[in-house]
Amino acid sequence: MKTICHALLAAMMLSLVGSSALAQVTAIPFQENFNDLPLRPPVDEDPIGSFPNAFTHEPPENWFNQRSMVPGIGNPIVGVEEWEGWSFANKNFWIDVSQDEGRSLFTRGQGVVAVADPDEWNDLGDPANTIGFYNTILETPFFDIGELLSKGSRLQLKFDSSWRPGPPQQQCCDDGEGFDPNGNNQKVRIVARYEDGTQSELLRWDAAPFINPLNDRPSLDPADDPNPFFKSANFNELVYVDLTELLVTTQNRFQILFGMEDAGDDGWFAFDNMQMISLDVVPGDMDLSGFVDTDDIADFAQAIHNPLDYVLTHFGESPATRGSADNDFNFDDIDWFVNILNGGGVAASRDTIVAAIQAQSVPEPSTACLAALVFGVALVQSRGRR
Repeated sequence: MKTICHALLAAMMLSLVGSSALAQVTAIPFQENFNDLPLRPPVDEDPIGSFPNAFTHEPPENWFNQRSMVPGIGNPIVGVEEWEGWSFANKNFWIDVSQDEGRSLFTRGQGVVAVADPDEWNDLGDPANTIGFYNTILETPFFDIGELLSKGSRLQLKFDSSWRPGPPQQQCCDDGEGFDPNGNNQKVRIVARYEDGTQSELLRWDAAPFINPLNDRPSLDPADDPNPFFKSANFNELVYVDLTELLVTTQNRFQILFGMEDAGDDGWFAFDNMQMISLDVVPGDMDLSGFVDTDDIADFAQAIHNPLDYVLTHFGESPATRGSADNDFNFDDIDWFVNILNGGGVAASRDTIVAAIQAQSVPEPSTACLAALVFGVALVQSRGRR
């Protein structure tokens, strides 16, 4: 069984690498990995190694780092300066000074990463229990909707993420009792803001697993109502957020806000490799090349065989938006797909598609093997397809 499992894992990894080469994108109108930012030496932290280039609070050009809401900012004895609001940190420095605690698991992030870390911030003066909760917002530049529409009809936000709500059984509700009896609830909110100031929430993660229905307070009590925004720790995740609805508006421009709110002595949120991806939707265009051809057959087969694999290697696009007439992608779509191919001048038959699907088949894995596969791949879709 172990040999079969190893073979399956190897096959899936090859499938991921091969499939990503097929996935073509209309345009990447914006991307940022923070690696070009000039960093400064540590201030309050005392790293074990030598880090002359450790961190900065200065964001990339045309970004804005809103740090004024962090309690005690500017006070040298309150709050660790390196983590007062959003920081752009050498990832190795961040891991070194924090005693790791899972930060090194963020392997998708490389070089310089954007970090909001109230856990480390609170190590000087305990501000989360004496002054107030940690709030900070990182704002991207404004994006022109007309320009984005000229590149494609769909828009995706992609980034690599590391999220920890806090230590087990302490991820919320245990800080600030002296000034806020409701307790804290560390949360990440990603918001689109238009030029007129109106906003649309795109994604929200809460540290509190439950909400008290009597007073709407965050809670750790399983007897309370489940919190629909609760997100357990995920140290290394690929996240897609559908932004297509932002293109259907009378507004001209928008920006994306990454917020860490109401945090105490809790955990962190870090991200890296942000991209905005503009795509066109052509029925039957499974490889996102912009037109229908024989190359789409392999991608259609991949989507039938492993829909999650398809989504992860095709910029968050659902197979149903590409290869289905009824938004319910399954084997029933084979005949529809064949008609699309034939109509585009591609000679194909049902037998052609079935053979392509069978070529991707592998032995059924054990439960443990499936768990290993699922553990290695993560996806967040915060919006349904329009």
